[in-house]
Amino acid sequence: MKHLATYLFTICFVATTAAQLTVQHSIYFDLDKYDFKSSELQAFESFFNDLIYLPILEVEILGYCDDRGTLEYNQKLSENRVETVAMWLLDHDINMMNIYKQVAGKGEVALADASNRMEIIQTRARNRRVDVTFTLQEPAASRLAMRTLQKSQLTPDQKAVIDEYEEKVIYQVRKKKSSADLITIDDLEEYIEVPTSISPPVNGREEPFRSLLRKNIETDEVIILKDIHFLRGRSTLNPESIPLMKRVIEILVARPNIHFEIRGHVCCINPMFDDALDRNTMRSDLSYARAKLIYNILSEYGVDPSRMSFAGYGRTKPLGGSDKDDRRVELYITKVD
Repeated sequence: MKHLATYLFTICFVATTAAQLTVQHSIYFDLDKYDFKSSELQAFESFFNDLIYLPILEVEILGYCDDRGTLEYNQKLSENRVETVAMWLLDHDINMMNIYKQVAGKGEVALADASNRMEIIQTRARNRRVDVTFTLQEPAASRLAMRTLQKSQLTPDQKAVIDEYEEKVIYQVRKKKSSADLITIDDLEEYIEVPTSISPPVNGREEPFRSLLRKNIETDEVIILKDIHFLRGRSTLNPESIPLMKRVIEILVARPNIHFEIRGHVCCINPMFDDALDRNTMRSDLSYARAKLIYNILSEYGVDPSRMSFAGYGRTKPLGGSDKDDRRVELYITKVD
């Protein structure tokens, strides 16, 4: 006689197809706890940093707990464990679109009615976990020349070009979602070199604006100025974004052939208004004011104003993911000389 030992809490937006690519990692928790153990967080970070194609991967998070406690208590505990992992992923720029939550009321690891106390302890420990699955769906998965989601699975030759190939895959998949064309390693995207006066990597990271360094930027492309953030509710740059803004200036000054519109976007606005409130001026034009701020900064530091325009779009162009993703400024390429 066996009885089910876990309650399942789910956040998912993963479909199932035969040729999809999937990798999974389990995170284990202490009894009655939902915060990361340091050893488990370190292991998960190592797994996460080994992943390839992250911006186009889908995520499934399954939370479990052991057989002790009431249904209500275990449901809440599973939910908290899932939320711990979900918030970590959001903080690491995973766009969790189409999030569904449900309590399935059943588990994966059964607890045997046995007298072996050590076996029971070990089984319960295995049930106190969250499983995180990363998936690349079809048809994108079949288009890859490097059919793996982990850098550790690559050959030395593949590792030498994976950064460029990853950029190419993400761009091609986003541009032609339904295409079945193979994305080859040949003709990898080429990048220009723009010297920097900022001690690289900026903010302890690799080049943050590789998309702006691509040689073959085309008209109608949208380039998000990732990690350019503002003070909450204000058209004022967050001080942490100033080094990144300086890097944008360096690149745009070095590329005078690119013309663009600066687009401001916000999230979470009152539907009665077209835009969010700017606390600096108390006017409902926050997305416009932020786009104008970027325009003024670029103009002041050497980018020809005749190449630029700016506009605020409020919340008319949401990305469909988290609110954090919708609070953004981006460049829409209007012309390339």
